[in-house]
Amino acid sequence: MLTDGQSSSLGKTVMEALRAKRNKITMFAIGIGSNVNERELRGIASLPEDDHVFRVHAYDALDAIKSTLAVRTCRGTLVLKRRV
Repeated sequence: MLTDGQSSSLGKTVMEALRAKRNKITMFAIGIGSNVNERELRGIASLPEDDHVFRVHAYDALDAIKSTLAVRTCRGTLVLKRRV
């Protein structure tokens, strides 16, 4: 999730993130700019937060985290199904 500020409802935002996480969706929270609510980012992100929360100063700085984000999003477990 990318955000350049604060949601209009912190509670609803965090509840929707929790719903996604319960459905096995890994949540990354990327705050852009100086008006980002850190508590909201941490509430949205999957655990461990240090692996799933990013902050950048502007949209053009997203390039700086692209490689790290790609590696972290591809850490999933490969499940092989055996054909019978």
